[in-house]
Amino acid sequence: MKENKPTYPLRLIDATDLASLRRTTMSAAYQFLKKIKKALGKMDHQYVTNWEAAEYMGLKVDDFEAIIQQR
Repeated sequence: MKENKPTYPLRLIDATDLASLRRTTMSAAYQFLKKIKKALGKMDHQYVTNWEAAEYMGLKVDDFEAIIQQR
């Protein structure tokens, strides 16, 4: 049987992606990005990928990207 692999490639996300996804202000999106980094054990200068953010939020990567694409 064929596996259901995500169709979206690995990419870096930023606060603007999170602001559109959560429909919040940029300030709130930056704070949420900091929470994700802390949960993943990343330092402030390190990036977060779409796969990591989707997993943190309990979403599939396809769903995460589809919501962001709608903005």
